[in-house]
Amino acid sequence: MAQEIRKIEFTMAETHEALKVFFMKTGQELLSGALTKLTSDPGVPGRLIALFDQKTMALRDKDMLAALLVFCQDKSIPIPKDGKKMVKGEGDKVVILLKC
Repeated sequence: MAQEIRKIEFTMAETHEALKVFFMKTGQELLSGALTKLTSDPGVPGRLIALFDQKTMALRDKDMLAALLVFCQDKSIPIPKDGKKMVKGEGDKVVILLKC
């Protein structure tokens, strides 16, 4: 059976904007400074490491995914409701992979 895989890339500025909104809505505190890098944590599945001006912060991938999905909704970027969604940090960008 054929399968569709969709990839949506976000810049660090877009990702930082999404995180600010998510952290504000959830009452959590986000590190100050500019988000400069985001990578998947090789030692812990389901965790991302964010670098804010030389300070690191661990983030759950499901929190990052939620933040980016809200960002997409606010910017009218269509995301299928069905299908598996996965988020990956790739250095200077963040990627959502969707399998439908």
